[in-house]
Formats: sequence, structure tokens, C-alpha cells
Amino acid sequence: MPLPEEGNSISFEDLNEELGNSATTELDLEFASEQFGLTSPHGMDELFGLSLDNFATSISSVSPTSIVSSSNQGESHTITYTSDGNFYINTENVSWVNSNINSGSSGDSQTFTLTTDLQSLNAAERSGTVTLESPSATNVSITVHQDDNDASVQIVRQTGAISYGHLGGEGEYY
Repeated sequence: MPLPEEGNSISFEDLNEELGNSATTELDLEFASEQFGLTSPHGMDELFGLSLDNFATSISSVSPTSIVSSSNQGESHTITYTSDGNFYINTENVSWVNSNINSGSSGDSQTFTLTTDLQSLNAAERSGTVTLESPSATNVSITVHQDDNDASVQIVRQTGAISYGHLGGEGEYY
């Protein structure tokens, strides 16, 4: 299938089919661009709100690069960064971590928020990595760790006198 002329629509499924990928394969735009000899596939200049023409060549001053979420209830953490262009915030390998934005943009002291989900009872500790990605820059990793959610039961033996009284009905005692 040749690419349609500019102005005609083309889907990611069409591109995957042309590249011989399965329908569930994540489309690699850089690879697709090389295969079709384009600077960006079919003249696209934006994907999921991320400009393809203004990729970051530098992502720096990322702080913190390690998060420990001691609350099994979930917590929010503000990440500060400096970038000279756009990049993608990849949370795919940590489904229990969410970002309030999908991509970062250029500027000094920019921020976004990572939030850990509530853990179910007796869940084990978990760790993963959120990656700030740009094809034109060195990717930056943020390690996220969430403590376990162990349930515990405390049994306390109490001693003392047992009292009883009459409730008023025949043979009813408390």
C-alpha cells in the first residue's frame, strides 16, 4: 500500500500493516520515517500533542530522580525539569504510576506530577521506572518505589471481672 497523497488520511493501523507489523504493535515513528523515506511520517508534525519537529536535545535538572512512596494510599510527587524541547513521559512499564501530562515541553523549572495508585491489602512492595524520552536527547529515568501494604492483626488479652445484669425479661441477662 503506498502512502496516500498529502491531505488524505492514513491511520496507524495502515502504517503498521505496510510495515508488516501486527495490529497490536506499537508504531515506531522513527523506524516508519526511515522506511518511507520521510522526515516525519506522511508530513505529520504532531503525535499525541507532542511536536515531532521540536524534540528535546537536552532534558536536565530533573529532580527528584528517585521517589519513595511510603503510603500505600498513593501519593503525588512534583517533578521539576529543564528542557530545550518536547519529550514524552513514558509510564508504560509502571501501570500503577500516573502522570498528569503525557509530554514535557521546553523551559526552565518546568513541572509535572507523578501519582502512585492505592495498593490493595497485603500487596507487596513494588518498584519501576518512569522515563523521559526524546529521540534527540539522552533519556532520563525516574525510579519509583512504593512500600508494601501488609495487613496485621493485633490480639490483646484483657483480664478483669465479668459483670452481668438483668435485662428485665424472664431469664435474660447481659
